[in-house]
Amino acid sequence: MNKKHTVIKFLGILALAGILGYFTGKFLGSFSDSFVMTNLTLQQSKWISQALFLVLLVGNALGFLYMVWGIRKAENTIRQWDGTQEEPVDQADLQLSRALVMGNILMILSMFLLSCIFSFRTMPIHLTSVCFMTVLLINMFLQRRIVEDVKKINPEKQGDIMDMKFQKDWVNSMDEGEKQIMYQAAYKAYGRINHLCIACWLLCLLADLFFYTGILPVLIVTVIWLTTILTYQLEAIRLEHGNR
Repeated sequence: MNKKHTVIKFLGILALAGILGYFTGKFLGSFSDSFVMTNLTLQQSKWISQALFLVLLVGNALGFLYMVWGIRKAENTIRQWDGTQEEPVDQADLQLSRALVMGNILMILSMFLLSCIFSFRTMPIHLTSVCFMTVLLINMFLQRRIVEDVKKINPEKQGDIMDMKFQKDWVNSMDEGEKQIMYQAAYKAYGRINHLCIACWLLCLLADLFFYTGILPVLIVTVIWLTTILTYQLEAIRLEHGNR
């Protein structure tokens, strides 16, 4: 599948998800306002949602500037590389990695801010959704450019970030040393997630006792916790003993 078809397929899936999310939001929004868990006045809710919307736009703009700066700096280093010294390549790879981390942070925080804005039900859903999809697309294209720059440094790397099989293709093109780094980082993330789930479960339990938030937050934390634990343990058993 060439790059043009990959981009078209990705945009199609994104558009379908946006349409589905829009009608789902309209459907849920038709229910009683009793789902809005706030005692704020309408004007206060508008101010807060507008402030969050501004944070969404300005925060992404600043983050994108940082990503573009890192990408251009890395690309200049790659263009000047003579193909012999390792230090310029390591420096360019570090700059691209930092830009990629910023892209992931922006994506997650944007989803969080979008949820907060929707919870107040005062901002126009069309405007908010279009702005969110725009920053998401910009983020994805910047991350795609980062991946393409990494391929220039490591021609053996394969995969397109907009392809659904990107992670599988990327891992398959790694050497053993890179895979060991990924495995160690993944295991550390697994341990952190376990600790975080314990803390989140306790917070959700206390929130339900004192603020009557209901069982849904606890259920979500439990599902994430169980999925993480079972995925790790079952995969470990499969790798050690096969499909017996």
